[in-house]
Amino acid sequence: MAREVEAGKLAAQSVTAEVLASFLDTHFLPDPDLVIRTSGEARISNFLLWQSAYAEYEFVHLGQIYGLSIHSANF
Repeated sequence: MAREVEAGKLAAQSVTAEVLASFLDTHFLPDPDLVIRTSGEARISNFLLWQSAYAEYEFVHLGQIYGLSIHSANF
């Protein structure tokens, strides 16, 4: 998008949320409603940051769900 603005193909004033979204790799997919992180880490690591701005987040640890004991000492 920046290259198109620089080349004069796109006016900087015409950049909207919709225009920005059209340049994303996921422009053909709907935005997610729910993002589940299964590591238990309460962070999103910039994963689908723009697309998931209005999504619900759930941070769970699969070990708690399935009764697993996963520790680095086991590997």
